[in-house]
Amino acid sequence: MHTKTLILSIPLLLCSFILASSQIPSESDKTFEKGLSNYNAKDYAKAIVNFSKAIELDPKFEDAYVCRADSFYELKKFDEAFADYSKVIEIDPTNVDGYSGRGAVYYEFKKYTLAIADFNKTQKPNFSNYRQWPP
Repeated sequence: MHTKTLILSIPLLLCSFILASSQIPSESDKTFEKGLSNYNAKDYAKAIVNFSKAIELDPKFEDAYVCRADSFYELKKFDEAFADYSKVIEIDPTNVDGYSGRGAVYYEFKKYTLAIADFNKTQKPNFSNYRQWPP
């Protein structure tokens, strides 16, 4: 009887462990959060350092690329911002933030046709992070 109870409890324990471990923020998430705090405090240089560390830990961390690009944009480092927004689009061609950010950089470069093309890509409802309204 005890053996049967123990065997039946093992999957439950494994699921609990998996659920608990998935809720523990990764090192890249923690570093990203520090970057967000820096960004919100308008310390863009320090934010870039933390977002860069998060990207180093997780090279496909789209939000870290977007936020680092936003930080570069705030510092008027448009070439660096452009590279990061383009990387976001490379990782996920449906990422609206990548297109809207890169469109803003194209605008700064006075490449208005390219800016409009990127801005128009943010309007397509087939994007994965596009929310249709009303829900």
